[in-house]
Amino acid sequence: MTACPTAYRAEWSLFVDWCQATGRSPLGTDAATVKVFLDDCPSAAATARRRISAINRAHRDAGYSGYHLRGYPSAAVAAVSPADTAARAAVLMRAFGRIPAYGWPSSVAGIRDGCLLALAAATGMGRPQLRSLAVGDITAEPGVVRVSPPGGAAPTFVHTSSESPATCPACGITRWHRVLALHERHGLPGIRSRLADPPETAVGHHCARPLLNGGRARMSLLPRVSARGLIDSTGPAISTRMITKVLSCRLRTPDPVGLEHGGVLPHRVLLDPDVAATRRAEAVAALADVTDVLDAVELETELAMVRLAELVAAAGG
Repeated sequence: MTACPTAYRAEWSLFVDWCQATGRSPLGTDAATVKVFLDDCPSAAATARRRISAINRAHRDAGYSGYHLRGYPSAAVAAVSPADTAARAAVLMRAFGRIPAYGWPSSVAGIRDGCLLALAAATGMGRPQLRSLAVGDITAEPGVVRVSPPGGAAPTFVHTSSESPATCPACGITRWHRVLALHERHGLPGIRSRLADPPETAVGHHCARPLLNGGRARMSLLPRVSARGLIDSTGPAISTRMITKVLSCRLRTPDPVGLEHGGVLPHRVLLDPDVAATRRAEAVAALADVTDVLDAVELETELAMVRLAELVAAAGG
């Protein structure tokens, strides 16, 4: 049995052990077998990609010229993807109802994440589709939001669906759309004055009011948000890995003071956990991106070395 480089020793050993336990050969394996292995040994997406890199490297070291498996994309977070669509939407909307609507600066990322949860629950879109949405893809009339995915896909209509804005997906989408427009008009001070403290009187359904003009039509609907509440209105959308991390963090966040029933956290309690969860997810996603780049560089280097060896052998012959 071929040995794997130290960098992949743990991943390759796990695959070898799994093959022995299931009566398979580690070398000469096909993509279907690797998929079964990854399903049997669930992990984060970055870990799954490292396992595939280990399998590729071991095969090339063993003389399997041209052997290369593509990265197996991670499935959606298990907690948010049950087979039943209605159950999936209910899980997402419960998490949506737990996100505080006010408090500075954590409410900025919170409202964006609420829009993400609401879109995922109401439209059933996957992460690449969600990431591709722009501000101009959202239009609305009182009580109904039209979500038009890029690429000509059929639009989805999201209607007011509950008595409380805290559990209404249309409100989750339109409120974030309004925050983006206010940020474009007035900058950070303009949204801070509106989000720092809850209003003295009930606001009602955000989806019952017309959308504000001001957000650039092709601006990403799900941009990055800094720990200080600053919206990156000119940069790309958060990555698909970041979307997964945000969903996972939001689903695991408890309901400390009855937020699902209209509770409001005090500032000092609200700020730290919410910002920390988002920043931690961003850091983990960024680290996964670096790992992907390093794996890709290593693969290209190995392929170049193989090609160089072939050229040297041919020249010597």
